[in-house]
Amino acid sequence: MRAMGLVAGSVLIAAITTGAVAQQTELDSTLAYVNRTLAAAQFTDNEGQTTVSEVQLAKGTLRVLINKTKSGNRFSNVYEVALTDVDEGAVMSRDRGGNMTITLGAVGPVKERMDCVMVGGAKTSWDLPARRQIWVELNRKSPEVRELVHALTRVLELAKKDPRYGGI
Repeated sequence: MRAMGLVAGSVLIAAITTGAVAQQTELDSTLAYVNRTLAAAQFTDNEGQTTVSEVQLAKGTLRVLINKTKSGNRFSNVYEVALTDVDEGAVMSRDRGGNMTITLGAVGPVKERMDCVMVGGAKTSWDLPARRQIWVELNRKSPEVRELVHALTRVLELAKKDPRYGGI
């Protein structure tokens, strides 16, 4: 009887571990898809800057970088919000005329920082006032907008459950 309990317990632990690994694999592959698709959907804004977004996860934090490059100078808006302050059910796209944005459902304060790297190597960075939204930007003609909304929603759902980022 005791041996049977040990076997059942071992099977349960293996199933939980296998499920967690599968969830992490899904999160990693979905996040990679999001970033590949955003890189492919870069665009030139109305100021002549090539613009590409990137989504990153850190322990408890969602980070979005919107990198703009012009004449070799790179300007990055870095947005950060706690994963607990994101409503994955509120991810939605919006056509802004020259480009498309996908907001990521922030319900808490979003920190913003500007990082600049100039052609000559000079680097500066400064904090900006907190805001209420976090988003990615992409080419408005990108056919993957609907898939990106779904993928970003899934990334947020999985990240909140992943012990590397959200916790459970």
